[in-house]
Amino acid sequence: MLTVFELYITKTADPTTLLSDEMKEDTGAVVMTIPEAEALGFAGFRPQPGKRVRIVAVRGDDTAWVARSFEMNDDVVSFQVHQVDG
Repeated sequence: MLTVFELYITKTADPTTLLSDEMKEDTGAVVMTIPEAEALGFAGFRPQPGKRVRIVAVRGDDTAWVARSFEMNDDVVSFQVHQVDG
């Protein structure tokens, strides 16, 4: 199972720092724009107009850990969680 986070981030956020390099390596996380995610086969995102969005895919068993990280990140305004079977 794969978890895909749809992140709404602040206008000043640096997307490369949403997750540490260590967390990316440990979870297999990939941070993408919507066009990048769609190029990999993810679809159906309907972002709120005028909002900055990043898509983050992680292994399903790391969902809670990554969600806690986003909850504590001041650059993350909100997020939605999508489960993908695969």
